[in-house]
Amino acid sequence: MDALPELDELLSSVHVVSLPLSVRFRGVMHREAALFCGPHGWTEFSPFLEYDDDESAAWLAAAIEFGWSTPL
Repeated sequence: MDALPELDELLSSVHVVSLPLSVRFRGVMHREAALFCGPHGWTEFSPFLEYDDDESAAWLAAAIEFGWSTPL
């Protein structure tokens, strides 16, 4: 993996979106996501509402790894 981004770099590239669902899923009618533009492309972070901090952190780490890793 390339160097991890600084928090300022992540925050400067983030776009938060709310996507409506046509069918209720896990009790919600929309999904919220954070989209990041990394040096190797776009990545997203959208944990489910019931995820605790530790589980959400794992999803965020995966999103950062995807956007900041050199493609194979």
